[in-house]
Amino acid sequence: MGRSLAEWTAQVLNTELPPLPARLEPGQAVPVAIWRGEHHGAVLFLRLWKNGNVDSDCAIAERAADGSWDEPWSSGGGGWIQDPLTRSETGWDGDPVVWLGRSGLGLGADDEEDEAPEPLGPTKGLGISQPLIVRVPEGLSDDDARALVAAARQQEEQVLQSRWDRFDVRTIIGAASMPVAAIEVEQAGRSWRSPIDSPCGAFIVGLEQPGPATLRVLDREGQPLADADGVTERPA
Repeated sequence: MGRSLAEWTAQVLNTELPPLPARLEPGQAVPVAIWRGEHHGAVLFLRLWKNGNVDSDCAIAERAADGSWDEPWSSGGGGWIQDPLTRSETGWDGDPVVWLGRSGLGLGADDEEDEAPEPLGPTKGLGISQPLIVRVPEGLSDDDARALVAAARQQEEQVLQSRWDRFDVRTIIGAASMPVAAIEVEQAGRSWRSPIDSPCGAFIVGLEQPGPATLRVLDREGQPLADADGVTERPA
């Protein structure tokens, strides 16, 4: 990068997002999206590794008393789409947005790790990918076994979502196709919109208080866009 990610994050938050290059060169990383909240902000970086893989880093920073931005002390990220600097015209297999990760700060020290759901009965050897393993009673039909696994998966997701909702600051990152104008957020009786400003469609949705929140993908007329399953709302 020529500078640390922390330094670059503070610089971008204190100025503006620089123009995107025509393409990423192997080993190059660039900031592609920005979010500024009242007390926190974040910058999303994309990196092309020399092996051709693309990944992301989202660094969350705090606003200083004078209104400037401090350097963040950590960041988090994961994989990204191919052609990272090209905004999709139509989306991804019916989805107008691809959700690619989330990071949080400020989970209280007294918030202990939630326990995973208890295994269900003697094992039949049927399970799903880690970290959830479901023990299915002997003699259960395949249809009932699949239903049991689905119920356990839903229970696990509810536990994880409940813990995620307790973070003081949260960022959700993704890529939006051309029809998407903004991500609408609804939380605690108020709503706001995060516009898709990045030319490549990358975005950061930021939340600065704990508690459940709902996201909606909006088109240029402000109407919700459904995903491939026909769903227009999702938890933050």
